[in-house]
Parts: sequence; C-alpha cells; structure tokens
Amino acid sequence: MKRFKDFYNDTDNVSKVVIYDQGSVLMLKKPAGWELPGGHLKKKESFKRAAKRETFEETRLDIKNINPVYQDSGFVLFLCTNFSGEIELSNEHRKYKWFTPEDLPTKRLTDKTNKALPMILKAIQSIQ
Repeated sequence: MKRFKDFYNDTDNVSKVVIYDQGSVLMLKKPAGWELPGGHLKKKESFKRAAKRETFEETRLDIKNINPVYQDSGFVLFLCTNFSGEIELSNEHRKYKWFTPEDLPTKRLTDKTNKALPMILKAIQSIQ
C-alpha cells in the first residue's frame, strides 16, 4: 500500500518561510495551531524551489529574494521580506493572521512550529 507522501511524490524534507512585513510575521491556521507557510519537497526539488512553490500554493503570494536562515537535516527555514500578491488561502488552512514576534510565544502553534520558534525569532531579530 502506498503512503500518502509516496502518492504525491513528496519527501520527508521540509521548507518553511518566515514572511516578515511591517513588523509582523504571516502565520497560517490549521486545526492543530498556527504555522508558517511551506511544506514537503517533491522528489528532486530544491529546498528553495519547494519554499516558493508551497508558499504560493498555500497563500498565492509570490515570494522573492528568500534567504536560508536555519538549516538542519531535512529542514530549511527561509526569511522573506519581499513578496507580491494578495493572500488567498488554499483549503489546507482555515485562516491567516499577521503576528508580531512578541505575540508568537503566546499563540497556539503547531508542535513543529513551536519547536522552530527560537530559529524563527532569531531570523526576525537579524533584520530588525
């Protein structure tokens, strides 16, 4: 029996994007909590390409000039301050909201986002 990720040609590798604008971070709401845009890489896809594709699929935002700010085995976190488009969510998320960095630790985040929170905050501090 094929696993879900095999059916969609996904790998275990993940790209996430901190989209930072006017002092706030874009977060997307799932039943499990708030998370950053991004997701699993397709086979033979780069982390950067996956970050751009996943962000566009989830938000319809075209992100530009993204830079990696954290990398671990199978995970890359990118920072984006340059994007275009109007947010239009896919059916994967319930809603979106812009949070200040100070708000993030007080919000109900997904487990994986909560684990990455120190890296997210460090990425934001690097441009403030």
